[in-house]
Amino acid sequence: MGSAAITTPDQTLRSITGLIFVLLGGLLLTDGPGLRQEFYALTPDWSGDPVYTRIGDPQLAGRNQVADVLVSQEIFSLRWRGWLVVADRGTYRFRLRADEAAYLRIDGNPIADLQGRIGARSLDVAVTLESGAHPIDVGVAQTRGRSLLEVEWGHSGQEPTPLAGSDLIARQPVRVRAALRQISGGLPAGWFRLIGAALVVGGFLLMAMSLARAS
Repeated sequence: MGSAAITTPDQTLRSITGLIFVLLGGLLLTDGPGLRQEFYALTPDWSGDPVYTRIGDPQLAGRNQVADVLVSQEIFSLRWRGWLVVADRGTYRFRLRADEAAYLRIDGNPIADLQGRIGARSLDVAVTLESGAHPIDVGVAQTRGRSLLEVEWGHSGQEPTPLAGSDLIARQPVRVRAALRQISGGLPAGWFRLIGAALVVGGFLLMAMSLARAS
């Protein structure tokens, strides 16, 4: 009879560390910055089921940015949902600009609302936010002509910049993803995926080494 393999505490620790690396790496690989974008065709009020969903920033300029396969639509509505990562507590300035109906909600509260008149208009609002991840909901409706939506933010007293990239989270678990974003210091999406791939590969190697030594 062969002797049973004995797992040492060092091998167990290596396996657990490898599993943690794989899980964290998987989060980074699936954590493309942006919000969940929902496109509603032939309806200007976000009714019915979305025709498609993808991850993107709440910005829109020009008819051809609506969707690769739906560039001919003139009546539509778009909605972006997810979480906004706020690094520090403070007062933030938000600017919403659109040429028809648009809205911005944070933590379920209406922050800015542009009614559906034709013509580019903007609205500036100051909001006090705690540090952490805040639910955010942005919508725009279009019934004619070229489409326009700009959402900007920044600290009060500073000129706001486009709301985009690593400030936004589209998927759960929000707290873990927000912590990774803050630790990373706002790395571009490409670096996120590179680090994620390295963690996954390193994690599998650690677990393989542990299994090899146990056999």
